Amino acid sequence: MEEIVKSIQGTPIPNLLIISGIVFILLSITGGISGKINITPQKQKAASLFGIVFLIIGLSLIFIPVKGGIDPPKSPSAPVSDPKPPINPDKPWESWNKVVDETFADNAANWPSDSTSTEFINGRASVMDGKYRFDYTFNKSTGALMSNLAPYMPLSNFYFASDFNVVAPRNNAEKGAAAGLYFRWSGTKGYAFILSANAKYSLCSLDDGVWKEIIGWTVIPGLNAYKRIRLAVLADGPFITLYINGVKCAAIEDHANITGNYGLLVEGWSKDSFVVDFDNIAVYEKPDSLKSGLSYQQQVNR
Repeated sequence: MEEIVKSIQGTPIPNLLIISGIVFILLSITGGISGKINITPQKQKAASLFGIVFLIIGLSLIFIPVKGGIDPPKSPSAPVSDPKPPINPDKPWESWNKVVDETFADNAANWPSDSTSTEFINGRASVMDGKYRFDYTFNKSTGALMSNLAPYMPLSNFYFASDFNVVAPRNNAEKGAAAGLYFRWSGTKGYAFILSANAKYSLCSLDDGVWKEIIGWTVIPGLNAYKRIRLAVLADGPFITLYINGVKCAAIEDHANITGNYGLLVEGWSKDSFVVDFDNIAVYEKPDSLKSGLSYQQQVNR
C-alpha cells in the first residue's frame, strides 16, 4: 500500500483532488453557476460531501509523510580511483614503471658497438639485424661485461628481462661458454644470471672481486639454447627470483648487494668461442610508493 501511495505522491493527482474538492464545495454553497448549472438542494449536500472528501485526500497525499518517503534524485558522483593498483603476485612488475624497452631497431641508446682485442678476449659487440650480438673468442678464462650507457641508471628493485639465443658455437663452446644478465653491479660486487650453450643455468655473485656460486649449474630438461629463450630477474629487496621463458626456476634471499648497474654478460674459458644474440630487453623499476622493505610476496599477504 505504501508503494502505491508513494507512486501517487509523485504525480499531479493530489493537486487535481484538491482543485476538484474546492470546486465541489463552491458548487454546494452557490447552488450552481448562474444561468448555466443549477443544483438541487439534495445534490448540493452530495457535492459538499464529495468536495470535503476530495480536499482531505488531496491534502493528505501532499502533507502526510509515508514511511520511507520519496527517494530524492541522486546526483551523479565521480568514480573513485584506487591510488594503489592491485599487485599481481605472479607478475608484480606489471604495475611498476617501465624504464627500458629496447628492441635494437637502432642504437639510439648507445650500446657499446666496437671491437675488443686483449690477452683475454678477441671479438666485438654490435647492434645488427635488430639484435645486440656478441661474437667473441676467449684466450683465457674470463667474462666480458657489456653494460648499456645513459640514460639508464643503477637500480635497486626491478624486473630485468631479455631474449637470448646462441647463434654459432665454435671450438669448446658446448662445454663452457655462457651468456646472460648481470645486475646490482657496483665496483667489486654484483650478480650474474647466466645460461650456457648446453642449456644449464647458474646464479653467481661477485663479492669483493671473488666469484661465488649461489646456484650451481642446473640442467633444464628440454631447453634448447639455440632457440630463443627469455631470461628474467626479479630483484625486490634481498629477494631475487629467476625466470626462464616466463617460468620461475629459482628464488633466493641475499642481503649482500642491493643496488647497482645492470647489463648483458658473456663468459668463456680458454679457446671458447661463440656468437650470442640479445633482443627485446625490458626493465621495470619498482615505484618509490611500493618500496616498503617488504618483498612482493609479503606485500600481497599483508
